[in-house]
Amino acid sequence: MDSSLLNIINLDCSYNQKDIVLKIPSLGISRGSLNFIIGISGIGKSTFIETLGLMNDTALKNEGKVIFDNEVNILNLWANKDGKDLSAFRKEN
Repeated sequence: MDSSLLNIINLDCSYNQKDIVLKIPSLGISRGSLNFIIGISGIGKSTFIETLGLMNDTALKNEGKVIFDNEVNILNLWANKDGKDLSAFRKEN
């Protein structure tokens, strides 16, 4: 049984869809693990949390993936412009 909660692959984030403010080549977060996000101001902590929480569409449209529970690339949830997919995912997860 795979205990992976999130697998992040080639994630680039930007607020203006040009200038990359956060780049994560690879990161795995296991279910039930305790993780801390620390660093100096401006390093991308809030951008990281906003992206994972689907609060802002900061992920650049490249090959980047954020796979939740080995099933859903949560970045694809932004495709439905009415926000129903985003709301349902947040409510259920």
